[in-house]
Amino acid sequence: MSPRRRVTELLIANLGPDRSLLRHALAGAVTVVQYTLARRGWRRPRAPATSEVAGWLREVEAHGYCVVQGFLDRATCARWAAELDRVFAKYPEYVQRRSDQRVFGVEAASDPLRAFAEDPRLLECAEHTLRAATVNAFTLGARIDHTPGNKGSGEGWHRDSFVVQFKAILYLNDVAPGRGPFQLITNSQRLPRLVADMLLGRLGLQQNRIGDDQIARLLAHDPSRLRTFTAGAGTLLLVNTSAIHRGEPIEHGTRYSLTNYFVERERAGAAMDAHFAPVLRSRRPPSSSTLTAPPQQHPTHHGGG
Repeated sequence: MSPRRRVTELLIANLGPDRSLLRHALAGAVTVVQYTLARRGWRRPRAPATSEVAGWLREVEAHGYCVVQGFLDRATCARWAAELDRVFAKYPEYVQRRSDQRVFGVEAASDPLRAFAEDPRLLECAEHTLRAATVNAFTLGARIDHTPGNKGSGEGWHRDSFVVQFKAILYLNDVAPGRGPFQLITNSQRLPRLVADMLLGRLGLQQNRIGDDQIARLLAHDPSRLRTFTAGAGTLLLVNTSAIHRGEPIEHGTRYSLTNYFVERERAGAAMDAHFAPVLRSRRPPSSSTLTAPPQQHPTHHGGG
């Protein structure tokens, strides 16, 4: 372990959740430094290719998310959901069973699903958000059915990064209340709010997984921060997943979804695949951009939503 990592582990151990107010204040100060250093050297990418993408990016920048209704028609959604069932049945050794059934890399087994994985508009949104040369590491295909005691897609509240992360989530069927909608704590991706949340929620340094009791503390101060994304089939969510989020525990029915995992180009590959293993792979290389800005390293945890 490098000296820098040893120092970080020592800080995390001593500035953990539910400590004294002073320790949470120190954790906030350390977070400001880490956040600032991680963003150093970011370059502004070229202007968006289309007004459509520019509009999506304005929403992501302003709110941390963008909701695109009617991104995919219902008939295609139904076919793609059936494709997920086919992939689950054909490759059972790749199906990860948690609160949901999930396969990482569904695009390797399905030409229709590859269309979503390689959509250039989504890659462009990711590049602008990450400020780096970017790829879609893989696409997660998920089916979540109601089971007693399920924690929802993503296994509870979490954030994927403390600086910036980007995912594109597509609902393949109607997601009404009780059917596991994606949820997000608004503004939790912004640095001032991130530090304030550490104090209000008594969160620890680099705490990715967040308990229901800690979320309750945050919402007690402002219940309106909870955003629940109920929407029809074919709705696309573009999300900066450094915000606190989860898939709400499903109470009835089934939810089908696809999620593109966009990362800096140099982070995609064997190490990332090992973290999410097993991952379906084909011989086709991942789509990549021509952006020349140098990749940035961000402390990152990947979950689902």
